[in-house]
Amino acid sequence: MLTKIYIWRTKLYKQVQEALILKDIEDMDMRELLEQGIASEINAQRKYGAVAKENFSYALHDKLAFLKKQEKGHEKELRKLFKKHFPDEEPDIPEKVLKPAPDIEMESEAIGELFQEAMESEKESKKFYEHLSDRLDDEELKKTANYLAHMEEGHYKILKHELESMQKFKGRWGEVRAF
Repeated sequence: MLTKIYIWRTKLYKQVQEALILKDIEDMDMRELLEQGIASEINAQRKYGAVAKENFSYALHDKLAFLKKQEKGHEKELRKLFKKHFPDEEPDIPEKVLKPAPDIEMESEAIGELFQEAMESEKESKKFYEHLSDRLDDEELKKTANYLAHMEEGHYKILKHELESMQKFKGRWGEVRAF
């Protein structure tokens, strides 16, 4: 019974958090949206890079390094969008992002939970870019935002596949970090 209550409370908390994030995004002007996007991509690069340094299989390491590189590309695209909208200005990157990448504490957090959080973060990023696309008038910029949303969906699928593989084959290699 307590487990069911905990799961319900966790889902409710996530729904409230998502609603607040969307409200914050709705209240942002274009400059703030782009700066938030850049900050989020920088944060994701840092997180994927940190996880990739852990003692995983070479295949998982390569996928995490790939995701980090993809996030760097997204940052570059957002900086181009910023330059197009604000040609004579530099973005003021916020220290706090609305939907930060999950914190990484490998000793205290199960790798499965870490991947679940990363998957949620990718889903939120997709929503962010879809919202950004809706706010843009320029068709080229709109396509860029939609492309980034599509890429974030791809990241979600990569993480989901890796998580499923870890769960399916864990017994073969023992602990996930050991293979």
